[in-house]
Formats: sequence, structure tokens, C-alpha cells
Amino acid sequence: MIELEAVTKRRGEREAVSDLSLRVAEGELLALVGGSGSGKTTTLELVNRLLETDAGVVRVGGQDVRERGPAELRRTIGYVFQGVGLFPHLRVGRNIGITCELLGWDAERIRDRVHALLEAMELEPALADAFPSALSGGQRQRVGVARALAAEPEVLLFDEPFGAVDPPTRDRLQALVEARKGTFTGIFVTHDLSEALRLGDRVAVLHEGELQQVATPAEILAAPATDAVRAFVAVGRAAAGRYRETE
Repeated sequence: MIELEAVTKRRGEREAVSDLSLRVAEGELLALVGGSGSGKTTTLELVNRLLETDAGVVRVGGQDVRERGPAELRRTIGYVFQGVGLFPHLRVGRNIGITCELLGWDAERIRDRVHALLEAMELEPALADAFPSALSGGQRQRVGVARALAAEPEVLLFDEPFGAVDPPTRDRLQALVEARKGTFTGIFVTHDLSEALRLGDRVAVLHEGELQQVATPAEILAAPATDAVRAFVAVGRAAAGRYRETE
């Protein structure tokens, strides 16, 4: 469903992604992990044509993404941004339904979809008339997820969407994504190993733009393939241990 074949992308003199080949099967959620500067966000931006490859091919649904206009492509892919990215001048309802409007849905269908998503995100229906500035950080994150889901896309991309919220809210947001696994094909970028293990059907580890390993969560923990993966797993386990000690 999502395929990157020998993809390279340079940023200045540095290769942000180097000869990357990945395949995400239909209905699979792939967790993409790695440290800062490992190429995670660049990979998402190549899938969505926010960036263009320097070499290699990106396909969605078997089609080279360069064969579709960027705007047309993005209307079929849900994208949950790290910084939420809601339009501050639009009310919550229009933020959620904006892609549906662009796709030509009628007003009643959009209204029903917005209300259904607010309920699914455990948000009050009255918030449809609020502006984003009136919402808490956790509420804005949930609206961001709702917006990505609104047009019922087959593909969803998540760029570290829950990193800025408190642990209880993060747990609830992860549960909302977890409950919908299998209804879309997606890539979930995170630097948090525990989040990757919880949400990913498989986990892919990037280090300095190069793919180190793709495996199930259990395989990543039991048999890290490279020094970079071993280091990432060790740091993740240590962080989890420190968190448990504070509970």
C-alpha cells in the first residue's frame, strides 16, 4: 500500500534519507523510530510529496506519487502533525471537515461526520463551534486526529503527534489510534520506544538516514540487529524503568 524503493533525499550536503526501501502492507501500521535527525519526518514528507525524492520511487496504492498532483494526493492521505497545525481562524468543526469540503461532500454529510468524530475523540459536540485557542493541548491533539480521519482516508501519516501532551492524555490518544488499527494503512513516527511497541504492527528503526531493522515489536526487543538498534532499545528500556520508579 505504501512503498519506498531505494529512496534518497538530501538536505544540503547531508543525506537525510539514504537508499531507503520500506513496504507497509494494506491495513498495517508501521512505527518508524529513531533519534533526532534520523530521517523519520523526511520519510513522511516524501510519502505526502511535501518533499520530492532525489533518487528512488515512492508509491501509494501501487502508483508513483509523482503521477498525481500534490494537492490531489494530500486529500487522500490523512496527516497528523507534530504541532497539530489547526487553522486558528476556523472553528473546530470546519478544521475537522475542511478536507471533506475540498472533496465536495455536501454540508449535511460533513456535519454528521464532524459530530461522529467529536464523539469518537471523546469531545463535546459543542466544541464544533469553538476556536482552537479555546481548547486544551490534549483537545487540540484529538481534533488533529479527527481532521486526519475525516475524509475516511485509506492512508494515515502520524508525525510524533502526542509528544507534547501529558502522560494520561497521551495514553488515551494512543488508545484511540490503537482501536482503529486495521481500518487504514499508516506510518507512525515517534522517538518513544514504548509508543512504537504499543502501536506498531512492525517497527522500523532509522539511524542517520539509514534503515537498521524492520521487525515485529517482540523481535526488536529480543534480537536487535545492529548496534544502533541495540542502543535505541537500551535507552527506551532505561526510560521506561525510570518512569516506573516515579509512579
